[in-house]
Amino acid sequence: MPDSFYLKPTLEATWFEDLVIPYDKVQKFEVVKRQITAMEQMLTDDAKSLEQDNNIEITYLDEGGEEMFLRLEMLTGITVAAQAVKCREMLDILRQNKILKLLNKEASANASAPAPASVDIVEQIQKLKALLDAGILNEDEFNAKKTELLARM
Repeated sequence: MPDSFYLKPTLEATWFEDLVIPYDKVQKFEVVKRQITAMEQMLTDDAKSLEQDNNIEITYLDEGGEEMFLRLEMLTGITVAAQAVKCREMLDILRQNKILKLLNKEASANASAPAPASVDIVEQIQKLKALLDAGILNEDEFNAKKTELLARM
């Protein structure tokens, strides 16, 4: 939606009602790493592969001005890695539609230094790409850091 997030429950989620979060009420919005459960660690040989940036955290003010916290796991995509890709795509859409700039008021209010210039961010991404090409960073690490840097623009 052009002015808010609109969360609608699936048919199975009868306990959940439609939730509309206006962008101007969002205090903090970020994509974070998935929390791996102890069971997942025991049942998989490569638990680190499940630790992807596929969770969306939103801190917002409800209608009464009360601070609320919402953590959502991106469930589109067959694998956890594919879910992380969908999160990056969502960030790109928010950025392209200039919505990302409306979010993270908490971070901008607490920032003591000005945001780095776009040129500096491009240079940082170029340096990260060199590290990727040299094999120092893997593709997921490169994409996560690139997404973080682009969110600052």
